Amino acid sequence: MSSNSQNSDRRGANMFNAQNRYDTEIGNIAAQTALASVNAQMVTQAGKIKAKSLRDASVYNAGVIQATTMYNDALMENELSLMWESVDLDLLQLTNQRARERGTMISAQSASGTVIGVGSNEDTLVDQKTQEMMDALIIKHGADIQASKIANARAQGIWKGAMETQKVMWEGEVGAVVAETNSFLQAQGAMMSAEIAATAGKKSASNQLISGMMGADMDYSQNSQLISNNLMSGMFGAASAAVSAYGRNKEATSQYGSLLADNS
Repeated sequence: MSSNSQNSDRRGANMFNAQNRYDTEIGNIAAQTALASVNAQMVTQAGKIKAKSLRDASVYNAGVIQATTMYNDALMENELSLMWESVDLDLLQLTNQRARERGTMISAQSASGTVIGVGSNEDTLVDQKTQEMMDALIIKHGADIQASKIANARAQGIWKGAMETQKVMWEGEVGAVVAETNSFLQAQGAMMSAEIAATAGKKSASNQLISGMMGADMDYSQNSQLISNNLMSGMFGAASAAVSAYGRNKEATSQYGSLLADNS
């Protein structure tokens, strides 16, 4: 009875240890899975922060490029305005100068006693006026050429600024997408690896639990059989001893009875 009780206690202890090992392994797997999830979230968050910083930097750089482009355009616009002011002054100066020349010519014609504005005097004034108009045309034509160059430079500067802005924004967006994609893939890889390891660990823990329970039952059965064998051996041994003792007692009794009969 004591052996059976000890055997039952041993079986319970073995099963408890097997269950405890299983619970511990499952707890460790859950902790590792939770840690992998936290790490995946941190990787994803880091990717989002990096992507945001890239986008913010591209927006800032694009703003700087736009501001620089508009400032340069404003300088060219001011240069164009100053050029036209200079042209206006040149034309005014030309007009005044030609007017003085005509005044001198008219005075000379008047002093010569000829009729002003008739014949050669008229031709002289017409030629002088024509030359004035030609000079003004040359000045305006040069101004138009310079204005066209400035306009082309302004258009080119604005176009370059727009292209540079688009390039900066595109590069920033590409970098942001790459950062987010990499972080997403890393997080997914970490989670898949953790899930595979968790599945394998749970399967292994389950197998160990089954093996431990079966081992406890086998150990219990073996010990029960051993106890039963010992019990039977002891009982047969006790019966044999009892039979031998009985035989010896009977033989002694028979001899004692014979002696009594002889004496009588």
